[in-house]
Amino acid sequence: MSAIAYPSAIARACAAIDEAAVFQDLPDGYLRVLVRLVKKIRLACLKSPIYASRATLARESGKSVETVGRVVKWLEARGLIEREQIARKGLKGSSSPITPTERLLEALTLTGQPTLAQATDSNLVIHRPPAEPPVRADASKSTHREQSKENQPATPAPFVKIEGCALPAELAWLVVRNDLKPTGVLSLMKLASSRKQRLSDVVQASRKYLEGLTDRGLFAYLRKLVLQDKDYRAVVQHEAQAHQADADRARVARKAVELEGRAFRTRDNRIQVFVRPNGLVEQIGPDRRGFRPIDVAFLNAIDDGRLVPMRVGAA
Repeated sequence: MSAIAYPSAIARACAAIDEAAVFQDLPDGYLRVLVRLVKKIRLACLKSPIYASRATLARESGKSVETVGRVVKWLEARGLIEREQIARKGLKGSSSPITPTERLLEALTLTGQPTLAQATDSNLVIHRPPAEPPVRADASKSTHREQSKENQPATPAPFVKIEGCALPAELAWLVVRNDLKPTGVLSLMKLASSRKQRLSDVVQASRKYLEGLTDRGLFAYLRKLVLQDKDYRAVVQHEAQAHQADADRARVARKAVELEGRAFRTRDNRIQVFVRPNGLVEQIGPDRRGFRPIDVAFLNAIDDGRLVPMRVGAA
């Protein structure tokens, strides 16, 4: 997959992370998550809430869902983002979108007159509907929900207007790239709703099968999928969990090589941990000593600063 070309303002903002004083104590393990968040800032409205699930940020950054949660708390504690818990009208749970603060925007050199959002087609117009739009998943859930029916009275996720039809942004590619009629998307959304499904879940669960379909063939195939007695949300969640498990395994394998020979200790210096060959760590404490495989919990402890580097031989 080719690299995405982000607007120059976003590229500059990502570069500013390494220079801004407010990020001097940012743990190294948090950097990639922060970069993914910065890339989701809308230049057309800098303080627009970011509706990205933790699973999405984890998948894109190669970190764990737990690490994403820690990054969000780190940013919130320093006044760089704000979160507002919003109850889901008629549904269980709540939304917690991430809103950049003025302090974050200043640190990222994004203050000043915002630029217009760039669309992929001259027929696309980004706008926010007045009430009760389908929105992306909240940042407090680990599931990957691209669209929902809950009421979001304040700054909902953007829609894309195509040929007079307002469509969820995450479904616009069906029209722009695969020539599905906008009215067809709306019809399928209505049908999915009547089946207690979300079209975005159906699309995500079957996306690899949709790439070669266009126009009527795409509509017919999606309609067939919607009418099937299948829990597409569960499929999406299972895929997200499987992807996270794969990412965790890859991360552990990579870090086992990178950290071999390194040593760490707890902040109270009661426990020392030495990274040995073959993906093992040796843990030495007042009442314990033993070996165990490197795991995600060990890496998260380093990312969070609960384990700090020490010189080998300093135990």
